[in-house]
Amino acid sequence: MNLDNYLKFLFNLNNPIYYAIIFTVLIIFAFYIFQKYILSPKVKKHNIQLKEIELKNAKLMALFSELDPEPLIRIDIKGIIILTNEAAKEIIKTPSLIGLSIKNIIPEINFSIENIIRDNKTKVIFRTFNKKYFSITFKGISFLNIVQLYFTDLTKRRLFEEKLNSSQKQLKELMQHEQLMVEGEKNRIANELHDGIGQNLLFIKASLQRYSNKLKLDLGEETFEQLLSSFDGTITDLKSIIYNLKPSILEELGLGAAITTLCQTFTDKSDIKSNVDIIGFEARIDSKQEITIYRIIQESLNNIIKHSKAKEFTVTMIEENRNIKILISDDGTGFETSNKNYLLPGMGLRSIKERVESYSGTFKIESQLNSGTLLIIDMPKKVVENV
Repeated sequence: MNLDNYLKFLFNLNNPIYYAIIFTVLIIFAFYIFQKYILSPKVKKHNIQLKEIELKNAKLMALFSELDPEPLIRIDIKGIIILTNEAAKEIIKTPSLIGLSIKNIIPEINFSIENIIRDNKTKVIFRTFNKKYFSITFKGISFLNIVQLYFTDLTKRRLFEEKLNSSQKQLKELMQHEQLMVEGEKNRIANELHDGIGQNLLFIKASLQRYSNKLKLDLGEETFEQLLSSFDGTITDLKSIIYNLKPSILEELGLGAAITTLCQTFTDKSDIKSNVDIIGFEARIDSKQEITIYRIIQESLNNIIKHSKAKEFTVTMIEENRNIKILISDDGTGFETSNKNYLLPGMGLRSIKERVESYSGTFKIESQLNSGTLLIIDMPKKVVENV
């Protein structure tokens, strides 16, 4: 086909290209007319309605805010107060809040108001106004470009918490006082046994030895030796009772030596191997706390002998700065800590727990059947009152 034929075909009105172009133009024109005269007016009307709804919502929120019995303040993105209700005015006691910066009222604000609004976040600050304690909730509302401040009066709750803390403190002091009274009574009994029964037994033994020749003739040598041996056993038992009531080594050499001796004594009585690891405690701690820790470990070892069927136990004491950590473990039968009966008084653990809590400490038990038991005790070191 030559050039003339191409030109003739191109400009021929029957060429389908012309129909395609005309059809495309008509579609574009129709879309333009639809958008300009139908779609755009509807979108514009929708936007107007949306703004009217937002405005109504804002007015309703403002009305509800004013009627809300709880204190409420509204601020803009710059932190300027734009609305407040009567309840808020009663709290803050400022003649006119509108137009003031919220940071002048609540200087504790340490976050961005703009970010709160943009991200619709919530922040809470606690503050006292006119001897009343409030939680102040900052609620960002991005579509209104504002933050609402909700005030909740926690005064009664705080007073209750203060009374509760005071009661707990008094309870701890009472528990400590009770423990001191018990220790005082133990000391008194120990002294009575030592100065009374103990001295009498020694006097009787000395008398038996003084008249040993006559008694051997009257009773027979074997009987006399049995009698003397019985006295020796009684005196030994009495000394053990006195030591348990009043461990003199604790007073004389301190906690580390006393615990080491205590563990060895339990090993001698039970044939359960003992391991003792003491870190720190170069200087003496408060004497009342020393006896409390001694009794805690003593009771724990009693439990091991009575209930654990262990072959070995370990006592670790660590003194770090102002804290004391005690770990007592054994390789015995263990028990399920999910069973709350393990804190029954007969087990001795409740007594340990009460002693620990009397010094604001924590007491934790880790145990499983046939996997041994671990007691973890943490308590703050008490300031030394006497040594």
